[in-house]
Amino acid sequence: MEYPTPEDILKMLRIRTPVYREGFPFVLLWAQKAGCTFLVNWYFWHLGLLEEANAYLQEEHGLSVHRYENEVFKAQEGYLDVLAAAIGTAVPMVNFLRCPYARVFSSYMEVNNRFFIELEDAGRCPPAMNIRKHILRETYGDDVPLDYPVGLGDYLAWLAEQSLATLDKHHCPQSGELYALPGIRHYRLEEA
Repeated sequence: MEYPTPEDILKMLRIRTPVYREGFPFVLLWAQKAGCTFLVNWYFWHLGLLEEANAYLQEEHGLSVHRYENEVFKAQEGYLDVLAAAIGTAVPMVNFLRCPYARVFSSYMEVNNRFFIELEDAGRCPPAMNIRKHILRETYGDDVPLDYPVGLGDYLAWLAEQSLATLDKHHCPQSGELYALPGIRHYRLEEA
């Protein structure tokens, strides 16, 4: 396989962006629903940023560490260029994968979150609830209440009909061009 150009690497990074800081011995990759919260906490701990990340927007709903990851850490000016340069100069890359069956079941369980009714009553609508509403509309029709049960078979049928280009990353395959680059080391989360 011919190594991609810096422009090609930048395109790959827009699909799923790993974490990296200059001087750290490797680029860390993962997919959503594959240990992402644990892995980003571990990475930030090694960088000395975990306390700051966990304090970020703590009063708001959601995982503050992921908000910090995306809104602060990866939003730094030049982050993608530094990351692409690291990948282009063969900085080692480590990727964690999850058993695909366990991962799809985890994604299914996410759209069946038992707290969605409470969140809806409180006026909150996290992204997973929007996906649930979308699944309910597409699978069962417009007049189905939020608490209507979504079966695993119906979820899988819905998932099979979705375009990967627009599908939420929590429901997409955990691979792609970036994950096929030479030298990347893959580890199964269940074996780590």
